Amino acid sequence: MNYFVDICTTTVPFQMLADMFDMLTLEKSEQVFSIVEENVNVWKSAGFYDAGKNFLLRMCNDLIRRLSKSQNTVFCGRIQLFLSRLFPLSERSALNLMSQFNLDNVTIFNTHGDESKFKTVSHHDSTQEFMEIEEGEMADFPSSSFPIDYNLYKRFWSLQDYFRKPLQCYEKSSWKTFVSHADEVLKAFDSCKLDDLKSQRKKLDHSKQMDTQTFFAKYLTSEKLLDLQLSDSNFRRYVLVQFLIVFQYLNAQVKFKSASQTLTDDQTAWIKTATEKVTSLIKETPPDGDKFAESVDHILQREENWNNWKNEGCISYVREKLSQEKEPTEKARVRAKRKRVGDDLMASSGKINMGSPELTRLWNINANNMEACKADSRIFLPNINEYFAEAIDQADPDAMIEDEYILLNKPYFQWRSLRLLARRSPHFFTQLNPPFIPLNKYLEIMVNKIAQDMPVSFYHTILCE
Repeated sequence: MNYFVDICTTTVPFQMLADMFDMLTLEKSEQVFSIVEENVNVWKSAGFYDAGKNFLLRMCNDLIRRLSKSQNTVFCGRIQLFLSRLFPLSERSALNLMSQFNLDNVTIFNTHGDESKFKTVSHHDSTQEFMEIEEGEMADFPSSSFPIDYNLYKRFWSLQDYFRKPLQCYEKSSWKTFVSHADEVLKAFDSCKLDDLKSQRKKLDHSKQMDTQTFFAKYLTSEKLLDLQLSDSNFRRYVLVQFLIVFQYLNAQVKFKSASQTLTDDQTAWIKTATEKVTSLIKETPPDGDKFAESVDHILQREENWNNWKNEGCISYVREKLSQEKEPTEKARVRAKRKRVGDDLMASSGKINMGSPELTRLWNINANNMEACKADSRIFLPNINEYFAEAIDQADPDAMIEDEYILLNKPYFQWRSLRLLARRSPHFFTQLNPPFIPLNKYLEIMVNKIAQDMPVSFYHTILCE
């Protein structure tokens, strides 16, 4: 279908849509947006896409900023689906390539213990205080002897800051705090089981059952609500899934992580144990805990594939169509039939005669010039392990080499080392914004990394020499 009738320029419809959504209320905008959704194939056509994609993206972002995250979730989802249909898979504008976090999502809670509304309240007592259960009505939560006090309240909501910014877990002090808070919260979840919740709800009358529709709003952080929140299966699942997401990120190989953002063996072991514990708690959380755990595991596997795809440079999933070979023209057929002079010479003597014995010898050394250039005899760069072998030996403090005889301090060795590292070492381009340090200190760091990567057999050979 031809959408061009030459009434106006291509950008005018997009400008009109943007102005219209700026003036309409949210209720009217939700109705009118269906027109934009229905014509997504028009916006993707060759004449409209390049001219209007930025207008549509800006218009949708302006709409999302006006919408409430808790009340307009459906409309937000429609806008996101429209953008995913509009832009191709190779579009990188919404991929979050740098793995940045939403640091604006700050959770505010009571951080002053002296202002706390409870000191130490048991699970059963707090339930009687904050819930009124009518006569004959079944309680919708289990009982537990685990204390619900300000200490647990503060530890629980403090974890949200680590979920918001997982990078601080790589700091030693923050990691200790995170482990302490996580162990305490998981211990509380394990102590307060929800096994009887499913059987109790089955006994309720259908008219008293709760609505199954779930809203993903930000939870309140009142101290009075913590006891009830811990008894809510959906609330538990949200927190436990947050644990799994953070654990996966800390273990993942992210392209833009710095060299210092790595886990130790003890940290990796704790994460493995905690992951098994969280998975077990998810399976024990009714209803359908096993199915929910399988779904979460599947989603995290897809997330890992997504992360690997970004690390590899976002290779396009779209296959290019193979161009059909054109029929050769009559002129091309005539050229194909004619033999070249070099072919005749090659057929007669087995080699191409260049008119000079030396040129003929050089030309016929190898039939393929590229293969000749790739020959082992033309590789002039030294092996990186062999080149830095003496420098690695000098780096040993027991060697007690004087500074004036150390190779890393000599300008000619520094210049050659940088050229060799740029060609052969994977550590040369790892840091995006490296700090300024003297060249000999930088080479000392690189030599230590090369020594760590060096095969053990080769290192023993150096020591023997």
